[in-house]
Amino acid sequence: MSSNSEVNYPFSFRTFYQTDILESDLDLNIQIPIDKKTAYHKEALKRKCQKALNILRVVGHTDWGADRETLLKLYRTLVRSKLDYGSIVYGSAKKHILKTLDPIHHQGLRIALGAFRTSPIQSLYAESGEPSLEHRRLKLSLNYAAKLNSMPENPGFESLTDSSPIEFFETKKSGPSFGARLQNHLEKIETKYENIDNIKVRKPPPWEQYNVKFDTSLTEFEKGNTNALVLQKEFLNLKEQYNEHYEIYTDGSKQDHKVAAAFFLPDDPGDSVSARLRDYSSVYSAELEAILMAMKMVKSKLSRRKRHFAVFVDSLSALQALENRHFKNKNWRLSFHSFAPKIMKKAAALC
Repeated sequence: MSSNSEVNYPFSFRTFYQTDILESDLDLNIQIPIDKKTAYHKEALKRKCQKALNILRVVGHTDWGADRETLLKLYRTLVRSKLDYGSIVYGSAKKHILKTLDPIHHQGLRIALGAFRTSPIQSLYAESGEPSLEHRRLKLSLNYAAKLNSMPENPGFESLTDSSPIEFFETKKSGPSFGARLQNHLEKIETKYENIDNIKVRKPPPWEQYNVKFDTSLTEFEKGNTNALVLQKEFLNLKEQYNEHYEIYTDGSKQDHKVAAAFFLPDDPGDSVSARLRDYSSVYSAELEAILMAMKMVKSKLSRRKRHFAVFVDSLSALQALENRHFKNKNWRLSFHSFAPKIMKKAAALC
């Protein structure tokens, strides 16, 4: 292949339509400008943020200005999003370089809050509910590390395994690795990567689509405005429609920070199962976990009992997530889709 045809290489002379493309010190294939020496071009980021701050100044005029909540939303959308983008990467820069971005953050908060220039920085954080950029970068890095830890197949997973002490990098020109930067913080907050779920399941092919009936007829009656006897009657009518199905009841509960999930089988109480979830999990997660446990049980019994199943759930949000096949958590989505093609034809209804 001729060298002149490779126009995408960033650090060489190339031609495009007989026009020379000059050598550049910037990697143009990414949105974070980094030169060959990995010096972070903070000035480019500051210029972008200053332009966005001008919008806040116009919207926040004293005569026609917007309210504080609107200005804070605009700040988070127009300015903070730019500071967040790539912060996991440029967070390894020297502290004195990162400090130059703080005035942008403070200036945006002052405009949104209508604060004086002499207002203490800590009061800006307290009034706006915004953390410092240092803590913001740390939060985003910890979230990204938790996400990476649940996906060992991700190429970035290896960056978490670097357990070198932070002092090891003090004698080097390059900054500490991503894993080393987070090591001390993880020890302070007593968090371990081993406590994060790691679910590896294949994505179902397009032809393995399930067609299950989702019966939400009981939602037509508002619980607060409907007599309890009427609700009981409607529930018994619903059960009658699935009288030939094997009944399963699921539930998730939370008390203080303790969370549990369970499913109950009226015909076989001995096969009922309950389990504790990790502390501080949400009730929504407990409801989904209870359904997942029931699906696993159904799968194990398919070879012995050729019955249809009806799963009764008391969480409308969980049913809607299953029906729309939309889960915010990737692991939940893959887990349900891995079980669905094999058992959903038997579990004919989710109510």
